[in-house]
Amino acid sequence: ITRVHVGLSLQACGAKPADAILFLIMLEMPASAVYSCNLAISPERSLFGFDNQNNDFICQGTCVFAQVSIKTETLLRYTHQLQRDDLDERYLSSNHVLLTPDRSKEIREYLQGLCWILETLPERFQKPRITALIAEDFIPLLICALPRRSKTGSSNKPFRRHLLVAKARQVILENLENPLTLKQLAQGLE
Repeated sequence: ITRVHVGLSLQACGAKPADAILFLIMLEMPASAVYSCNLAISPERSLFGFDNQNNDFICQGTCVFAQVSIKTETLLRYTHQLQRDDLDERYLSSNHVLLTPDRSKEIREYLQGLCWILETLPERFQKPRITALIAEDFIPLLICALPRRSKTGSSNKPFRRHLLVAKARQVILENLENPLTLKQLAQGLE
């Protein structure tokens, strides 16, 4: 579990761990928009980041979130025990779910309390038994909070110009060594 506090705008991109699934949840509500994989995120209710594709996270101002990393084999074992076979690769590829307000609050408060303990009493987490107890407590809580997959599919759609933004990002990355004017960027997008 990692608590991240960012004081400025943030764009994070890159590879995710191959042997774990990440879950992100906002611990404090940001003043501005948050995007993950070209989707606007509802900070109050969203759990996101678990698609095992590359990271793609944008926050346009101060934000505080928790990132929970769960080994894939551990998550699969708990989903089987809890009879949540709907939490398969297709479900996780959505990268985003809306939790009920009660479940979202429950997860957020649990993680805030855990982060407080981690910051004030870090020596407690040096014991393997403590981390095992946390996993036994938190993973079922997380799995039970996840809504069952809808038969109709997701209505989430990427923001309108996500392909244009992705191409602009690619043009900028290809020209990091050279000065790039706005006009040149626009020409690269044509």
